[in-house]
Amino acid sequence: MILFCEECGRKSLVEQSEQNVSDNGFVCHHCGFRTPAAAIAHMLKKNLVWTPNPLIFKMTGGDKTVVQHIVFQELNDAPIQIESLVIDSLQYDLQTRAVDAQTIAVELLPLGNRIRQHGAYKGEAIHCRNLLSDFSCVVKVEFNRDVPCLSGMPEKVDLGVIPSNGYYHNQLLIENSGNDTLSVQVRTEPMDFSIAARFVLEGSLALRLAPKERKMISYFLWPVADISEDWDFVQRIYVKTNEPGKQGNREVVIHGKIVV
Repeated sequence: MILFCEECGRKSLVEQSEQNVSDNGFVCHHCGFRTPAAAIAHMLKKNLVWTPNPLIFKMTGGDKTVVQHIVFQELNDAPIQIESLVIDSLQYDLQTRAVDAQTIAVELLPLGNRIRQHGAYKGEAIHCRNLLSDFSCVVKVEFNRDVPCLSGMPEKVDLGVIPSNGYYHNQLLIENSGNDTLSVQVRTEPMDFSIAARFVLEGSLALRLAPKERKMISYFLWPVADISEDWDFVQRIYVKTNEPGKQGNREVVIHGKIVV
């Protein structure tokens, strides 16, 4: 919720629960003054309602954007202009936009390869305030995605400029975000063989990941020192799991510029 400091008058985004604030007050992010609970009681009055409350997304696939709307209503018919902000921990899951002065569209974003995304969530999610009064609140959201268990593999890795007289070493993160053991096979595309460099995946290419387990897959690139011209390097890596369908499969493209 957004509250105003009694000492300096500046606003602070407060992530405590409303009950905690009403019992203990809050500490200003700017001047450090603790505004007592009695001084902000009027800010916590329920003079605005919204529907639905909470906002619930039904089970949805992780590959598309799903949109729902929150509608606010001022109980005493005063004018409203709603501003919204998704809490930090859900920045990769949700985004909001104003439809009109009292309506907010909430988008549940598709799953990418970001570790910080959530398969499921239930709790406070969106800070809202009325720009035309001192009212603020936190809207609760619930969602549950039908998510693939394999996560952490990027679609593209840009190595940038690679000197021909050196070598490159890095790692790919792979994670089982599901609740069952995951079998994973990793292989390179042989048609991407390059005469300008040698590419090697280190370790076993057949993995078993326990639930919530992470592993790092190391790879090495050795450019050929005596190449006569710059070379665009591309290597595809395929990752396949035992999940039903194709939802757990990945293709990672590693590319860079080998320079003389």
